[in-house]
Amino acid sequence: MATVDEYLWLEDVGSEEVRQWIEAENRRFREFIGGIAERLYPRLRALYEMPVVYSVALYRGGLYLVSRERGTYVVKRLDFSRGEYEEVLRSEELGENVTISAVSPTPDGGVLGVNYHVSGADESTLLVLDVEAGDRIEVLRGYISPPVWLSRGEFLYTRFYRSGRTPDGVPAPASRVHLHEMGGEDRVVFGEGFETNWMMGLKPLYDRGVVFVTAMHGWSESKIYVARLPGLGEFALLFDGRGSRALPVGYEDGRAYVLYYGENHLGSILEVSEDGSRVVISAEEYPIEGAAVHAGRIVASRLVDGANELYAYSLDGGLEGRLLGDLPPGSLSILGSGWGALVLRYSSFDTPSRLFVLDEGMKVRFVEGESLDLGLEVEDVWVTSRDGTRVHGFLVKSGRAGRCSGVAVVYGYGGFAIPVKPAFYVNYIPMLEEGAVLVITNLRGGSEYGEEWHRAGWRRNKHRVFEDFEAFLEEMRRRGYRTVATGSSNGGLLVAAVVTRRPELVDVALIGYPLTDMLRFHLLHIGKLWTTEYGDPEDPGDRAYLASYSPYHNVRRGVRYPHVLVYTGLHDDRVHPAHALKFVAKLRDAGAPAYLRVETVSGHMGATPEVRAREAAEVLAFAYKALRLDS
Repeated sequence: MATVDEYLWLEDVGSEEVRQWIEAENRRFREFIGGIAERLYPRLRALYEMPVVYSVALYRGGLYLVSRERGTYVVKRLDFSRGEYEEVLRSEELGENVTISAVSPTPDGGVLGVNYHVSGADESTLLVLDVEAGDRIEVLRGYISPPVWLSRGEFLYTRFYRSGRTPDGVPAPASRVHLHEMGGEDRVVFGEGFETNWMMGLKPLYDRGVVFVTAMHGWSESKIYVARLPGLGEFALLFDGRGSRALPVGYEDGRAYVLYYGENHLGSILEVSEDGSRVVISAEEYPIEGAAVHAGRIVASRLVDGANELYAYSLDGGLEGRLLGDLPPGSLSILGSGWGALVLRYSSFDTPSRLFVLDEGMKVRFVEGESLDLGLEVEDVWVTSRDGTRVHGFLVKSGRAGRCSGVAVVYGYGGFAIPVKPAFYVNYIPMLEEGAVLVITNLRGGSEYGEEWHRAGWRRNKHRVFEDFEAFLEEMRRRGYRTVATGSSNGGLLVAAVVTRRPELVDVALIGYPLTDMLRFHLLHIGKLWTTEYGDPEDPGDRAYLASYSPYHNVRRGVRYPHVLVYTGLHDDRVHPAHALKFVAKLRDAGAPAYLRVETVSGHMGATPEVRAREAAEVLAFAYKALRLDS
């Protein structure tokens, strides 16, 4: 293994030398794919213009939402009494290449915070709108959260310190809760003394008069604090997870409800009061992913082999029944509750998003969104990993023969306790429609089977994630398919690692916005934050383990590698683009058919629909060309 990093110079993506190198790589990539992308682009552009709800926030009497539709991001307001939308803002009004990620209204709905991003960067701008007067009041910039309103003139927000130190002198990365007075003072009100890698999240329950702060160390440990609204007193410790995750889910009659992943790591709902805590809904065979208190009940979402099932319970934990059980297997997310409304978002392999609003009687008050008639068939698939663990996935096919018949697109992530569920995997629909199958894998490292499943694939267990993914590739090979391995971010690390570990299992690798240099990830952008998940390269034991699988350090000459496309964006301020650049350079040195695509107006947060559709078309075109599907 090389001890000298010969491509360290590619980390300086702002230099003219690196920019010229990127331009040359982009030209080389586009010469390879030829005109295939032009055939795929119209279909993908149409798919990206379908309405998809990203963010919802309730106020007294209605809600605001952010949806991506018709090539733009739109903020709309729904008044429940009228039952119709009013358009408030479009992303093009804020500038070029703008995406809107979140909205946050005052309880009366008259003032609205809008968080937006330029070219897909994590850094955001908070725009404050007086909706009734149509005035833009104030903007705040940085790595900041949506506001929690104390009044129309002041709000709380969290600020993420990426570099340097927090105001109380703690080395970044770390978060602090700020109180901001419009046009005036901005000061830290919570978080002082929390060390590096502690992140803060705010959850207001305006109709219950409380706001929670969840302080989380990495993705495995948290503490919950609570304060009163609208006047802000001290944040009091409500619940200490003591080495496990805990999340606030509701507040009723002086009692808080917490989702806790201690004990057997599947999740239990606890009632927490001045008298202590007690379990009201026990962990069962399938983990609880999320919950909310609504209409004197607890609504909890369980993960059953990677898909959500929604149940209503009494506040004492008695099961009252399943909700929305007539929907096909999919993802059900609880987006908010308050003032007698519960907002849910559903998505599946043929449904971009459907929004459901339930009233106090658990009846559907409002629904929006449609499914596509793609003729998809979905089946469960199980494989056995190297250590004997059974791992679940979904196999999706259209039942139609076409040029992509005999190709399996295998997608994975496996990390950060993020479950991979049925969703509208828009980038792969053209291949599905032309005969390919799509395999969605529930690898260890995610939370599909609780926190234990997450910890089975983190830190020095990371090799198990790779082995799980390899088992799916082996299974699809056994069934006679050619394989396209694909993943992004941590999933890009997954695919890159498998390419260097088991190149014979992959025909084409599509690696998006990845980590690949696991000995320097902690020195690039916010990588130090991820030492809680991967381990710390400064620790000798962790470093040796990371080196054993680091894709950049395990490229070998004389190996027959598959066709590899690595794609990234210059505005990715989360995972440094150098991971992609250096990996491609190293693969090419080894004689691999490796290509690079760098988008100049995208980042880890994504991009505008037009940019995303163009990127998806060119990424798919690479697979078509490498597999000779268009010849």
